[in-house]
Amino acid sequence: MRSSDKADRSIGQDLIAGSITALVLLPQAVAFAQLAGLPTALGLAAGMVPTIVYALLGSSRVLAVGPVSVAAIMLASALAPVPVAERPGAALMLAVQVGLLLLALGTLRLGFLANFVSQPVLQGFSMGAALLIILAQLPPLLGLGSGAAQSLAPGPVTFGMALLLAAIVIERLGAMRSGQADRSRFLRLLPRLAPVLIVIIATLFLNARGLGPDLGYAVIGTVAPVLPWPTLTAFGFDRWSDLLPSAALIALIGFVESIAIAKSMARTRKERIDPDRELIALGAANVAGGFTGAMPVAGGLSRTLVNAAAGAQSQRAAVVTALWLIGAGAGLTGVLGMVPSAALAAIIIVAVMPLLRPQELMDLWRYDPRDGAAAVVTLAGTVMLGVEAGVALGVGLSILLALWRSSRPHIAVVGRIPGQPIFRNVERHAVETWPHLLLLRPDASLTFANAEYVREFIEQALGRRPEVRTVVLVCSAVNHIDVSAVEILHALAEDLRARGLSLALAEVKGPVLDRLDRSPRDRGDRLKIIPDLGTTIERLCEPS
Repeated sequence: MRSSDKADRSIGQDLIAGSITALVLLPQAVAFAQLAGLPTALGLAAGMVPTIVYALLGSSRVLAVGPVSVAAIMLASALAPVPVAERPGAALMLAVQVGLLLLALGTLRLGFLANFVSQPVLQGFSMGAALLIILAQLPPLLGLGSGAAQSLAPGPVTFGMALLLAAIVIERLGAMRSGQADRSRFLRLLPRLAPVLIVIIATLFLNARGLGPDLGYAVIGTVAPVLPWPTLTAFGFDRWSDLLPSAALIALIGFVESIAIAKSMARTRKERIDPDRELIALGAANVAGGFTGAMPVAGGLSRTLVNAAAGAQSQRAAVVTALWLIGAGAGLTGVLGMVPSAALAAIIIVAVMPLLRPQELMDLWRYDPRDGAAAVVTLAGTVMLGVEAGVALGVGLSILLALWRSSRPHIAVVGRIPGQPIFRNVERHAVETWPHLLLLRPDASLTFANAEYVREFIEQALGRRPEVRTVVLVCSAVNHIDVSAVEILHALAEDLRARGLSLALAEVKGPVLDRLDRSPRDRGDRLKIIPDLGTTIERLCEPS
């Protein structure tokens, strides 16, 4: 196939993929704006200019950027103390703040900071946020608090539950046929098109039956035309410092989820993702959104899957999606106003249901109870204390667990493999040992955080083996040693010497030797270094 034919085909695939993704984004944009407690216009605008800006700057070819459910619930939590009339301006300010924070991180190449949100914390937060979102959508799904319906009524309840069931069935249809290799593209995309199908079905049903808010069937209502005009509304709001912590959290979680989605898609497509470039792209998208009337944006999983399944080859598809949203915002707002609130609630619930993964939580707990505890604490904190507190608890616990692990490194008692100058763990290999010689291998760098633990381990080992006369630290896994660890090793050597014992270091790496040479303490009373343990061990102690 000629290169021009390939290019034409690629453009055609992007046109189709962008159009299909727009069908999914349109009802989601409306739904997520309502989830955040904001006017519909802010959700629609989030699919316009921000999507184009990311398309120009991002490193992922298929990541679909726009409004997302998790950011929406975080936004709702951040805006809860703000008077209702001021919330749109506050949301635009948050978008600008999120963007500026991401741009700063990207400029300083600090993408690694996202690693402080560990996978267990992210899992716990996602599940907690999903539960909050589902609970928040039950009233509109069941027709509560709408017009004349202040309590459960059979009609609206049946209508909402039927929409939810239909959304679940459509969404699961593709999974039921996943084992068939010959599925058509339509069948692959059908589950992802559930939002637009549900909106169409629900809207046609209400209009055909003449049902409305007076009978408990709430609709979106009046939606003004939405075009991405420049606005400085964000600068008319005076709560910059109050909202900054929430903006930092939205930026961090949004980036972590976006980069996870982008990397997952990149692996299947053999592409490369640049985290720092993603920070710049997402930051610029949010700043542009804040100045064009959009709520904060991030990468969306369901839309990205739709985009990829529809055959997107590049971010041209995202530009097509944005153009469709601009057209819809200008010409379809009247139709959008007729969409039932129950349909949007069903869309949101189905969109977040994949985040409820209790089996993963149990697997995580079985793998490492400490990681499982971090996930459970984050989940419980998010549900009971709110989004910000839940994430803060999870991140704090993860950092404490990481510090605890680093302060208690694995230390192996080692011996020599017979006939070879190789030393291995006595509990895992058949090795030679010596009654008057104790060989220990700390599997971590030696720092102020763990040096005292290493000393205590040595003392306990000597208590179990009183016949030992020489202790050798095999430093093959030690890449760094700080001044606190040097002081503790010297103190240990002096203490052992007073008891008629000796301490030596073996297999010490060059950078560690350099630091020992620069140590003021080591100049006067040097630690004993064994250059080659394999050839000199017999001189230390005869084998038993």
